[in-house]
Amino acid sequence: MSSVRLKICGLTRETDVDAVAALDVDAVGFVLWPGSPRAVTPATAAALGRILPPWTARVGVMVTPSVVEAALAVREGGLSALQLHGVDDVAPFLALHIPLAWVASLDRAEAATTPAGATLMVDAVDPARHGG
Repeated sequence: MSSVRLKICGLTRETDVDAVAALDVDAVGFVLWPGSPRAVTPATAAALGRILPPWTARVGVMVTPSVVEAALAVREGGLSALQLHGVDDVAPFLALHIPLAWVASLDRAEAATTPAGATLMVDAVDPARHGG
């Protein structure tokens, strides 16, 4: 039997991160895509991430990043994983040596083949907001 892991995503305020930290969730997602109303900078993600217990994964949620952008976000944001939207080939991102969640929208999920080295995440169909 597999277990369910819980990630809360889109937090932007210290009070919300404090509340989530008390829930003992597995991961917190920080949206690093500027097109989102819940976007934060890597520096803000790092500051908010310091509130979390050390066992809580800090996930950077990114839309069509380059590997260089992702590496910079990982370093500056103190991230322990990435959630990649709009990326067709995760192979170059494997060089970052952190867990990767590759996102397929519900309309593509059945036909999606999870790239080696990544975990499949299925999200809502929204080409403008890229899920959520």
